[in-house]
Formats: sequence, structure tokens, C-alpha cells
Amino acid sequence: PNPNPNPNPNPPSGADTCEDVFWCANDCGEDPVCIQSCLERGTLGAQQSIEPLLSCLFSSNCSDMECFQNECASEFNACSPDILGDSMSGGQNSYSCGDILACLGDCGNTSTCRAECVSRGDELAQLKFLNVDLCSQNWNCQDRQCLEYYCADYVYECLED
Repeated sequence: PNPNPNPNPNPPSGADTCEDVFWCANDCGEDPVCIQSCLERGTLGAQQSIEPLLSCLFSSNCSDMECFQNECASEFNACSPDILGDSMSGGQNSYSCGDILACLGDCGNTSTCRAECVSRGDELAQLKFLNVDLCSQNWNCQDRQCLEYYCADYVYECLED
């Protein structure tokens, strides 16, 4: 018998799309174990598409989503053309940023629910939400008081949407 030099040629894979993996990893901050867990939940195609996107996001010097979108546009598009919503889709993506925050309040830590809430926002609402989310991760906020103190400008901008 010829032993297989690589008994597991494919990484573990699941059923999540690249967009699902993105939102899951987004909730991880910079926790590599959490990010790896999200990657393993993606299909092989999703894993192949998300890795260049995550690499771009981590290597860019961006601090807000608008910068990420500009720096990593081709990687976002390869992962999912709809990852930041489609402002032309009318009623499907009609949540404001405030609506996204309210929806998230009902999700707990369920990444699929969180992805669904964010995907319901139009592109501008998603950008505003992601600025709040990035600020929250930068300050490691776990409660509303922290958000209101460190991320007040982003929260205000989100809620006035």
C-alpha cells in the first residue's frame, strides 16, 4: 500500500457563503481561533474567496469601512458583490443604520442573524454600521456606555441615518 503523504488535502468545510464567513469573522475582532472557526464553516469556494479579503483588511492601514471598501474593493467583490448591500435593490435593503442596530439587539451572538440584519441595510447604512462596529472592536466595547463614550460620533451618525 502506498501511504497518502497528505491524508487531508482539503481543509474542513461547511455550508456558509463567503459573505456569511465575512460577517462571522467580523465579529471575531482579531481573535485567530474565532476567525479560523468562521473559515471552517465556509464552503471551499467561500474559503478561497475570503482569505484574500481578510488578508487585505488586516494589511491595510484603514480605520473605517469606507477606506476598507476603497483599498479592498476587488477582494470584497470576489467574495460577494452584495457584501455591502445593493442600493439599487429597493425594498430588500431598506434598513437604516439605526434599524440594523435594533435588529442586532434581537440576535445575541448568532452570526447568521447578525449577517441577515446587516444585509437588510442599504450600502450607506451598512457603511455607517461597520464604522460603529470597527470602533466598538477597537475599544473592545461590551456595553452601550462604552459605545456612547468612545464611539459617540459614529453612533450619532448611524442613528441620524
